[in-house]
Amino acid sequence: MYAENVGDGFNIVVEILKMKKLILSITLYLFAFSVYAQSWDSVGTGINNLVLALASYNGSLYAGGQFYLAGEDTANNIAEWNGTSWSALSTGTGNGGYVSSLTVYNGDMYVGGGFYLAGGVSVDNIAKWNGTNFSSIGGLSSIVRALAVHNGSLYVGGSFGLAGGNSASRVAKWDGTTWSALGSGIYSGNLSTVHSLASYNDELYASGYFATAGGAPANNIAKWNGTSWSVVGTGLNSPAFALCVYNGELYAGGNFTTAGDNPANYIAKWDGISWSPVGSGMNNSISKLCIFNNELYAGGGFTVAGGISANNIAKWDGTNWSAIGGGMDSTVGALGIHDSALYAGGLFTHAGDNPANHIAKWNPLGIGILESVNENEVGIYPNPATTEITITGYTTAYLKLCNTLGQTVAEANKSNKLYVGNLPQGLYVLQVFDEKGEVVKTEKVIVGK
Repeated sequence: MYAENVGDGFNIVVEILKMKKLILSITLYLFAFSVYAQSWDSVGTGINNLVLALASYNGSLYAGGQFYLAGEDTANNIAEWNGTSWSALSTGTGNGGYVSSLTVYNGDMYVGGGFYLAGGVSVDNIAKWNGTNFSSIGGLSSIVRALAVHNGSLYVGGSFGLAGGNSASRVAKWDGTTWSALGSGIYSGNLSTVHSLASYNDELYASGYFATAGGAPANNIAKWNGTSWSVVGTGLNSPAFALCVYNGELYAGGNFTTAGDNPANYIAKWDGISWSPVGSGMNNSISKLCIFNNELYAGGGFTVAGGISANNIAKWDGTNWSAIGGGMDSTVGALGIHDSALYAGGLFTHAGDNPANHIAKWNPLGIGILESVNENEVGIYPNPATTEITITGYTTAYLKLCNTLGQTVAEANKSNKLYVGNLPQGLYVLQVFDEKGEVVKTEKVIVGK
């Protein structure tokens, strides 16, 4: 009897040690997630030159810039990524020129830049794509650099002085049929340009390089209330290239170092009354701003954000700056959201440690790894699992299980069960996909023995 009790005690101790080992393993895996799981991926074989604009339209990602190859296909300055391969949009915007802005309005995608042909159609620096063909909408007399939707109309900014043949200095409105000016517009000589537009507090904000708006002084940023232009504090001491609304405030990024007479290193925020810095800012210029997963992402030509190393891209959570997966080896000139993932474009050829020719995707496992994308009453059990994981409450099309390096280690098609009995113990991430290939749930699962 004593020997049996000793044996039972020994077995209990062994089981406790195994459990402690599993807990330690999980702890190490959690640490590994924070360090390694977040990563940049290439987008096919990429694009052969500068990407300046990204937009999601009709289920595909569109990239615009100054290039002639996307993947292995000839694509003049604009291309479509369907999740698997790149393709051209007709003949694009022809040889030469470039695309600098893309946005969706009234079911069509609008393309702006410096070009005179779109799909073989004569245009003037702006065109409309309906998913099949390009068409002209009148046009602008010079380069288009910004597109934004505000109060049901499309607004365009750039270096032009005419819109649809009528006077419109650097900014104009398109209502789907006709062009109109915004008062006397924006001007400060031939070099004046509107680089960015944003809708904030029911007013349209324009930023760029200029000294007057509506005939009155305005330092590189101004706002339009539908009738007249007005200043935004005392403005910025140098151009702002990007505007974005985040957490109820307007953020501006660019080449400035003061905002409203306050120090602000290349980025500042406006609360409707006054300007303030965003942490300690960057050490060089910002080109683009974008909201993703409730955080503000900034891309540009900097190497420091908030006092920490951040190569050309960083994110702001409302309190602190942080780097994004090692960043890029050169300037980021475009940011966009497609299929719940963040994409970046620019001059770079590497993102993190991975080759990525001028466009890259931030791995979704790195940004949503500890939370569901959409609960949808989807159940995952048992968790921890030893042999098999079962999905309840949802008819799945595809299941994928990844390790901490983002590598797929198990998968199942049109099944609600996934075998895991052959996997090492530890922490994994399970993704549940619907029939459209969209993730409906992401959850961490423990595989134990």
